[in-house]
Amino acid sequence: MFAHVATCLKKKSLPTIRNLFAIAMDASEWPPNSKNYLQKTNPEEAIGAVLRGLFAWGKSQDRNAGDDMFMEDFEIEGLDMTNHPMSEEFKELQREKELAESKECRNDSEFDFVLGMLLQT
Repeated sequence: MFAHVATCLKKKSLPTIRNLFAIAMDASEWPPNSKNYLQKTNPEEAIGAVLRGLFAWGKSQDRNAGDDMFMEDFEIEGLDMTNHPMSEEFKELQREKELAESKECRNDSEFDFVLGMLLQT
């Protein structure tokens, strides 16, 4: 289910219950774990549990609301991998580091508000 959240975000779509359900039902994963999971449970409760877990983890890593470990996870100073075969992965790490170093907005730590909005749609 977490991969479906990532798919939703890559499509520049909000990971609402409706959107995540549609993505999970259309996914061609094998075995079809997400589809089976959602068909055997209440989809709203199941997807809500996934989102609550994801946001709880994010909040626990936040520099204001959590333990601030997010910033340490992306420290990659001194590495030069521009010619390395895995340079695409390095570029992704660089993008994540730039995100971590971006200016803080006053609503960056509004995990509970955003989660509430996603669960209502």
